[in-house]
Amino acid sequence: MIELKDLLAPVRNDGNLYSVKQFVQPNSPVVAAVASILAKADDPIWAAHLWVNRVAQYEHEIGDFWSYPDETVSAMAGDCDCTAILLASVLRNYLSPENVLVAVGEYEGGEPYKGHAWVEVNGRILESTKAPNGVVTQKYTPDFYFNDKLVYVRTEAWPGMIPVNNGVVVVNLSHRISVAVLR
Repeated sequence: MIELKDLLAPVRNDGNLYSVKQFVQPNSPVVAAVASILAKADDPIWAAHLWVNRVAQYEHEIGDFWSYPDETVSAMAGDCDCTAILLASVLRNYLSPENVLVAVGEYEGGEPYKGHAWVEVNGRILESTKAPNGVVTQKYTPDFYFNDKLVYVRTEAWPGMIPVNNGVVVVNLSHRISVAVLR
């Protein structure tokens, strides 16, 4: 696993590259307001997971479109990446960047090469597309992790990393070109 300064990816179906870090938004007014209420729960992590599961109905998408947290709340729907980003945004209000990350990769039982996103809190998997039940039985294999402050990639997930000038690396994310910026 290596830490990157950033990872730019084509995640909005418009041909542009976006910093993955910009999607986790703990300071969004909607997210911060929800987090302040959920922080009062006996288990704020469980409460946030349950809240995301109830507020955002799972919705399949065509292509890969990552929503910002406010967009997911407004639509009351999203797929795995949208709900994982929303959950991580809420949790970042009371957990440090090292302790809560969105993970993107594949899981056992998922469609090959389709990709999946989930949240990891201190290494524990939170499946944002399902209600919290405490037990995850599938094998999850992350390709990269991120939040608003950090990006890590598993180098063996991207054997085709092509070094470019000034610490920039071109990678293939879901069979599309992305740009990684090394520290």
